[in-house]
Parts: sequence; structure tokens; C-alpha cells
Amino acid sequence: MLGFLQKGLLTLAILGGLVYGVTSDTSAEEERTEEELLFMEIPEVFTSSKRLQPITEAASSIEIITAEDIKQSGALSIADALRKVTGIQIREPSASSHAVGIRGFADAQHVLITLDGNSAYLHHVNHTYLDLIPVDLEEVECIEIVKGPGGVFYGGSAFSGVINIVTKTPKQLNGTQVNIVGGNWDIMRGNVIHGGSSKRLDYSISLGHYGTKYLSPPRASFMHEYTRTNYGAGRLVYHLGDESSISMDIRHRYSDDGITRHCTDIGNTYVTLRYDQSNFWMRFFRNAQTKYALSRMVNVDDINKEFEIMRIFKWGKNITSISGFAKRVDFTAKSNTGGKAKSHVEDYAMKAEIEYHATDQLIFTLGGRGEYFSEVKWVGLGRGSIIYKPTLDQRLALTIAQGYYLPSLAQLYG
Repeated sequence: MLGFLQKGLLTLAILGGLVYGVTSDTSAEEERTEEELLFMEIPEVFTSSKRLQPITEAASSIEIITAEDIKQSGALSIADALRKVTGIQIREPSASSHAVGIRGFADAQHVLITLDGNSAYLHHVNHTYLDLIPVDLEEVECIEIVKGPGGVFYGGSAFSGVINIVTKTPKQLNGTQVNIVGGNWDIMRGNVIHGGSSKRLDYSISLGHYGTKYLSPPRASFMHEYTRTNYGAGRLVYHLGDESSISMDIRHRYSDDGITRHCTDIGNTYVTLRYDQSNFWMRFFRNAQTKYALSRMVNVDDINKEFEIMRIFKWGKNITSISGFAKRVDFTAKSNTGGKAKSHVEDYAMKAEIEYHATDQLIFTLGGRGEYFSEVKWVGLGRGSIIYKPTLDQRLALTIAQGYYLPSLAQLYG
């Protein structure tokens, strides 16, 4: 009996402590809400709905890696920075290639990787070569990671999630910096980055190099012992007014043995033109890859062109976004024996989402996508969520989202 009473008193004491702790935390939160409301900074994200919004109001499960996180981690690549995120899987098939997965889909066929919202996906292999994206770590402002289907705004290649690499603006890069890193296996990484402004024009330029040694010796005469990558980028941003701008971004990365030792020379070129207003934006993006394989026996060109436009309407308690998307992929493969293959696909989509703020704490969202893919015809999907914010910097979210998988050219035509 005495033992039972002791256990009962101990249980009551623990429960009392928990209740006191919750009450104290709630009181502290209420006090903080009143006194520090104007000073509280809630991070804003773009990737969930392709518009800036507080992370506490995003319909998707989303996580942020900041530039400071990357700096403190000692990462040598984007893949290294992603390793710390729960639910992210990184495979390293070779010294110059990483495959990214989310929530068990440990391959890049189900995860879309974007640079400033522009797709790094290559349709001919249904893959994103993370290490060939033309960006250097010191240019990264943050990495936004959407866990779960992102198909409403990104289509078929975002089956299990989206990873958006957000670069720093020229104003954030203001000045000149030189970075040099070295390590075992002959790792060498370095870059020079400069950013500045002149009246309404902001500009930045960067040049970089990365190289490392393979873990095993070459097994054929055309294979190399090292993999090396050279990179360059330039950006111009012209401010038309306080809330409008037009920008151009050109990036190129050239790699020697950049995917595997069978791909001897690989060039990736990104060109972005973008116009931004407060509630409207449009972009044109060209992602082109040229690669030579098997000692230049085979030459492959994969050219992706995208055009997208979005309009955001704010009325009463509603935020409505409507956007249109068009894409064309041209693929050519040639061999030094005279063989040649050509193909192309087209992709068109319309997207819409409504976000309704029932109260300051309760938000409902509903979105849908209708898409025409030339090799599959019509597909569609949706996303809905209920978000409850018990405090300013916390949220509880229930989201139901769909995703689908579009076949690559290799799967369609062998």
C-alpha cells in the first residue's frame, strides 16, 4: 500500500511539473507576444508555393539550411550541406557525383532540385546531377527543402520533394571575397566572388574550381585519375522601381569526368531572364547540357527551355495565386560512327492555389494542377492543408498532397 501511495505521489508530482512547465511556457509566450511582437523574425520561404510567405504559413513540410549553417558545417559541396537534414539520403556513386533522396526515395529521379526556382532536371536520363549545378557554396543564401510531393507547383519530377538552392543577390555579395579549401585525396576548392552596385544596376561575378582524386585507379586508357570542374557566373539586376526589377543570370560549369569516368567532358549552361513585381513575376530559363562519353565516342545534347508566369491576388482574407507553365526539351545523341538520334517533348501546365485566413491562427489552402505532357497526355493533381498556429513561431499542419512520375526519354525510347 505504501509503495502504491509513493508511486501515486511521484506520478502527481511529475504531472504537476509538466502542467506548471506548460503554463509557464504559455505565460512566457503571451508575454513575449505582447512585448516582442514587432521584433520577432519569422523566416520567409519561396519553394512551397512559389511566392514569399512566412514558413509558419507554408502548406508543405519545409526545412531551411542557412548560409551560416553551411559555413559552420565545413561542407565542401551542396551534397555535404544536405547530409545534416533529417529525412535526406545522400548516395555517392563516385567522387564527382551525388544522388539525393527524400524519405526513402534515395535517388534523384524522384526529387526535383532547382536553382532559384529554375529546374536543374535533365529529361533524357530523368536525373539531376547535383554536382554539376553551376553554383558555388559561398553564393548560397539558403537551401529550402520541401519534404513530400511538390507536384502542384513543380510537376512530375517532384514526386517525393523539392530542394531549392537560393543564391545571394549582388547586394548581399557586395565586395570581393577569395575562398580556398584543400584536403586529402587531393581535394582543392577555390573561388573568387565580387558583387557591387552602380545607381539602379546591381552586378556580381564569380569564378571557381573544384578537383579531387578518385578512390580507385583508372581501368581504361580514356579514364582519368582525377575529376576537375571549372565554374563561372555573372548576374545583372536592374531596378525599374522600388518594387520591380529585371534580371539576367548566366552560369556555366565544365567538368572533366564529372559524372562517372565514362563521361569525359561535360558542360552545363544556365541562362535566366526574370521580371519581378510585388504580386507578379515571369521567368525564362534555359538549361543546356553537352556531354561526351566513352572517349568521345558518343555526344549527347539535352536542351531544356522553360517559361513561367505567376500572378498573386490578395483580397480580404484570401491570397490566390494563378500561374502558367510551358517547357520544351530537345535531345540529340550522335556517335562518331555516324549514328544519330533526335527527340523532343513538350510540357504545359496551369496551376492555382487559394489560401484562406479564417483567423490569425487558422489557415486553409487548396491548390490544383492540370498538365499536358506530350508523351503521356493529360494528368492532374491537388494539394490541401489545414494550418493552425498556436503561437507566432509555431504551427501544426495537416497536408494531403499528390505526386506523379513522368517517364524519361531513355525509358520511353530505350
